[in-house]
Amino acid sequence: MSRLTIIIPYFKRRFLREALASLARQTCQDFEVFVGDDLSPEDPVKVLCEFSSLPGLRYQRFAENLGSHSVVQQWDRCVRETNSPWVWLFSDDDVLAPDCVQEFYDTLGETGGQFDVYRFQSSRIDAEGRELQQNPPNPDHESAALVALCRLIGHREFDVQDVSSRAVPLTAKAVWWTSLAACSATTLVGLPSPAASASGPSEVAVSTGDRAGSTWTSRISFWWTAS
Repeated sequence: MSRLTIIIPYFKRRFLREALASLARQTCQDFEVFVGDDLSPEDPVKVLCEFSSLPGLRYQRFAENLGSHSVVQQWDRCVRETNSPWVWLFSDDDVLAPDCVQEFYDTLGETGGQFDVYRFQSSRIDAEGRELQQNPPNPDHESAALVALCRLIGHREFDVQDVSSRAVPLTAKAVWWTSLAACSATTLVGLPSPAASASGPSEVAVSTGDRAGSTWTSRISFWWTAS
């Protein structure tokens, strides 16, 4: 069993092929992939068959659509279908830079796995994959409560851009991502960004408009512990 499961809470097929292709291009293939179909009217099976060689690829179509009234409930049931110690909620219209998984493991080793959330830098892209803007860089040190506050007042992006330990409850993640309540966590500590390559740092891309995705970079911040 891999230490990391990349979870795609699936609903739209249009950019799924690009999302999966970015996983197939990862320089480190030490992960599993779980696709949780939220009773989508767009069958993804043909696209998934093109990527049958992805490590540990598993697909499940749920009998009830939850995302229309609670995205967090859809995330939660997807997470419950996996058992790896680290989970990565990844959108069906996002793309990863090729070294993101490797950077996660490198950072995990450098920090001794003492943090429960590792956050990536991201940029926004359009339907053709062109970069529209780079999201503001993550700070090196930050409290979880400050994350919620900054998102509430528009100083942080709402893009999901982190890998988290299974120890972190989905209710807590919902707080960070939606900023609907204060967090009770202690300190978020950021990792200095790795040196950019000649072509720039690797990224995760988040889309806009009819594509709500991101590009994820290998620039990681590590956050707080759940205890």
